[in-house]
Amino acid sequence: MKKLFLSAVFMLLAANTLFSQWEPVNNGLEGVQFGVNVLCLAKSENNIFVGTTSGVFLSTNYGDSWATAGLSQHRVNTITISENNIFAGTEEGGIFLSSDNANSWIEKNNGLTNIQISAIAINGNDIFAGTGEGIFLSTDNGNSWTEKNNNSTKRMVYTIAIKGNNIFVGTYGGGVFISTDNGDSWTQKNNGMKNLNVLSLAINENHIFAGTYGDGIFLSTDNGNSWVQKSQGLKNYTVLEIVISGDLIIAGTWSSVFLSTDMGNSWKLILLTDMYVFALTIFENNIFAVPFYGQVFISSDMGNNWTQKKDLSILRDVQAIAIRGENVFAGLRADGVYFSSDIGNSWTQKNNGLTDFDIYINSLAINGNYIFAGTGVNGIGGLYLSTDNGNNWKILNNGIVEAQINTIVISGDNIFAGSNSGKVSLSTDNGNSWQEKSNGLTGWHVSTIAIDGNNIFVGISKGDGGVFVSTDNGNSWTKKTNELTNIDVQALLISGDNILAGTVGSGILVSTDNGESWTQKTNGLTNQNVWTLAQSGNNIFAGTSDGVFLTTDNGNNWIKKSDIVIMKHVQEIAVNEDYIFVGTWISGIFRAKISDLVASSVNDEFSSNGNLKIYPNPVSELLTIGRNGVGRAEIVITNTIGQTVYTGTVAAGEQNACVPVAEYPDGIYFINMKYDDGTTEFQKFVKSGK
Repeated sequence: MKKLFLSAVFMLLAANTLFSQWEPVNNGLEGVQFGVNVLCLAKSENNIFVGTTSGVFLSTNYGDSWATAGLSQHRVNTITISENNIFAGTEEGGIFLSSDNANSWIEKNNGLTNIQISAIAINGNDIFAGTGEGIFLSTDNGNSWTEKNNNSTKRMVYTIAIKGNNIFVGTYGGGVFISTDNGDSWTQKNNGMKNLNVLSLAINENHIFAGTYGDGIFLSTDNGNSWVQKSQGLKNYTVLEIVISGDLIIAGTWSSVFLSTDMGNSWKLILLTDMYVFALTIFENNIFAVPFYGQVFISSDMGNNWTQKKDLSILRDVQAIAIRGENVFAGLRADGVYFSSDIGNSWTQKNNGLTDFDIYINSLAINGNYIFAGTGVNGIGGLYLSTDNGNNWKILNNGIVEAQINTIVISGDNIFAGSNSGKVSLSTDNGNSWQEKSNGLTGWHVSTIAIDGNNIFVGISKGDGGVFVSTDNGNSWTKKTNELTNIDVQALLISGDNILAGTVGSGILVSTDNGESWTQKTNGLTNQNVWTLAQSGNNIFAGTSDGVFLTTDNGNNWIKKSDIVIMKHVQEIAVNEDYIFVGTWISGIFRAKISDLVASSVNDEFSSNGNLKIYPNPVSELLTIGRNGVGRAEIVITNTIGQTVYTGTVAAGEQNACVPVAEYPDGIYFINMKYDDGTTEFQKFVKSGK
């Protein structure tokens, strides 16, 4: 029994990805400030979502780190969560729904006549949306919307709060309205309200709080029939957000956060900020605040003391990674070169000699003690060399066609550099001088170069680009993707006779005839934007806008190797013998052991099993599975990355099962035979040859 249990455990570990093996390695990576302004916040278990002027961001560790979570082209005004559904309301794009923890979003605007969304509230199956022209209702999870307005409510709705059958909305210029019939009719409720510009509403049992533009907070204890001003202690009277948890009420204002513990009778200043506070939450007696400019604060003692977490607006945009032994170099956009001598555990900035535009690092390449950095933005930059582990850099632009260098590849004495203008330059003297080698190239933005013997392949992503090949050291180029139009090629990798091209919009393209023809290979890819490719043995990794994917059969099948949002937007992958490093947009660098992601060997526990017999092993065409048991059994065969390649059954009384395996890629496979009585048998086999 112990042997069977150990086999089961190993099978589970070998056949399934352990995403927890990824770890962020950003100690010392400072990053740069960028323009994200925070507009709203929603919390679900350990996930904190914030809506910003540049989409949704997510923290899974209470603000210690942040990652983009979609809708980056939208200003997100409101986020509301109900079970697995996350609704985001945007300024100009309407409503979006995610049911997979913000990994993907679906537009939900059918029936909306105004797509300026300021508020979303959910009551059972009813979803109410506040827009620039009143209230809309959906009863089918956002698939369709119905307008729910009378003449007075058809105005800007800033906030919605629900108590039982009572739906309260706060409007700009119209004050508070209430509906008791699911929005079919509305009654204005402003008795005692000195200001009719209502920006926020919150309810605690019979207490309804309304935050206004310029006149502080008002309280109603009679379902909105009358209001009393409750602003004693407020030092700013524009109240953008109110959050209630038990006896704690916190208010975000134009420049501060205030706390009340006596139902609004008095307010205490607990956090002074330099800008608006829309984003607040309370959990487990912790107050969490994210002001407009993206600073992140948390207090565990009712606001007496605050800890500042990692700013949401810090960008660690990693464009390049290069490895030499235990030394790892990372190139960041707008932040220069970083160096680690301990496999990424700590980093030191190495920018001596780099000028302002040259801290935009696009590529890195290593040749012995020579470290090359391709830099630049907007056509300004250059190619730099360091011979002392990055401590000092000198420019090597003699003969370079255009200064912004996107990619560098070294083969023997040849160094090829691709520029933003679509030109390729060659140096044969360690970068001291360069010759243009662009005859036959079209389009602009050389994004990738790969070399296989005498064949040099170039990927150009913009204009009339595609894949080009040279067989004469770059003197002339021939386009190899004429049958493919508008191909945005970002990455090239050569694996034996296979050329893999990572594209934006078309996923992976594979050629087996030196680029003469291409086949799309996207089975298992959940995102078609592929930015980088890297190889370790038979394992090929692809970095996409949805994380890291792995193939062991040259692209025929892909399996995701990262399911955490903070590892989205993978721009760079580099590997050494033991580790894989991933560079992301915003979230910095992640590291994992390759052995944790890929099963490279099989435990001896699999090599024998008293009941389950297989032959031949290795097998090339037909595998026979024999057993001693007589009950009905289910057979599942998986490969080393956990993909199921076969399922079948053996009927009660049958002793053998035959499985054709001729089309399986060569490699190790696992058999799991599960009987109806709950017992399980395991075995491995090797597929070898056609």
